[in-house]
Amino acid sequence: MKFYVYAYLDESERINKNIGGYFFEFRPIYIGKGSKKRDVSHLQYRKYFDYLFYRKLNSMINKNNKPKIIRISYFENESDALKFESNLIKEIGNIKNNGYLYNLTDGGTGLSGFKHSPETKKILSENGKNRKLTKEHRDNISKSLKNKQKPIGFAEKISKIKSGKSPSDESKKKMSDAKKGKAPWNKGKIKDVILQLDFENNILKEWNSLTDLKCSGFQVPNILKCCIGERNSHKGYIWKYKSELVN
Repeated sequence: MKFYVYAYLDESERINKNIGGYFFEFRPIYIGKGSKKRDVSHLQYRKYFDYLFYRKLNSMINKNNKPKIIRISYFENESDALKFESNLIKEIGNIKNNGYLYNLTDGGTGLSGFKHSPETKKILSENGKNRKLTKEHRDNISKSLKNKQKPIGFAEKISKIKSGKSPSDESKKKMSDAKKGKAPWNKGKIKDVILQLDFENNILKEWNSLTDLKCSGFQVPNILKCCIGERNSHKGYIWKYKSELVN
């Protein structure tokens, strides 16, 4: 089933009525048509917009009265869902007509192909930037990304897109500007044997490979900084190039 009609209920008001062929134990405050997770999206959007329904939601939630969300009926095509939604809204009635609902419209219009206005996009973007994720949320995102498998042929597709493609002059300039004033990544790259010394300048070990250093738990960038004089020590040791110590 691709589409469904859903309802938000206020469990603080028991009505026990059969309306439009559906029995409502609690007062319906909103009827909508959606797909995927459309029915729960209002709980997020209520924070950003001052609609009549969202004001009702905020008032309920502030009183620890979280609405109950139910999916009333499922449909294979959108037109049937819209028709059912419109009829149900008319049967229940809007508060402006002494009914129960806080819907702004009588339904039946749908949101397929709907695009937010530039103002709405800006509001959602700004609120997204200022939102701080909880540690649990960050952990869940990390787990989902680690377990996510790329579709078959993904690597080949990316390789084909990148092959023979060179950055534009504008991109080259941006990369160049970003590097200005920064030491190159390979500054101080191993040029001879690296000596590991204690603080009394006793040689403890000679190293010929950056990979061996890394595998032994040392941080290669910090060791190289020690070798070129940008750092005094790393992990309790002094590090120097053998040729410089001899000289």
